[in-house]
Amino acid sequence: MIKPELNTIAQLILMRSYQSCEPAGTLTPIKGGEWSAAYKFSLDGHSFVIRLSHTSENFHRDKISAEWSSPALPIPQIIKIDRYQNQHYAISPFFPGEAFEMLSVDDLGQTIPDFLSMMTALQKALASSRAFCALCSAW
Repeated sequence: MIKPELNTIAQLILMRSYQSCEPAGTLTPIKGGEWSAAYKFSLDGHSFVIRLSHTSENFHRDKISAEWSSPALPIPQIIKIDRYQNQHYAISPFFPGEAFEMLSVDDLGQTIPDFLSMMTALQKALASSRAFCALCSAW
């Protein structure tokens, strides 16, 4: 459940960061975050996500993970990591899709080939000692 006060903080961050009321008007909660509250917003015709959390650790790990992004392993780049009041936040491009665990049985069956391609790409990325060591040191 997304807390209303986090919605307000997200709006304040976006207005301060982008000197615009446009993002605040298009702020939409995204369900499913375990470690952060996430909101989709639009700016200059593009969709982004702002995530709020009590810690920035996961955002820094996501930034390292984004170095492995490829067509087979789409990981959004982190545009900004910062802090506002008592909340850490990260901004990244919005990638459409559904949470894997929320897929129906029929959708899950259609997703298996793409899932296997992603796992193969992840295995190749982890085979690089530099990538694996960078992720481990961020833990």
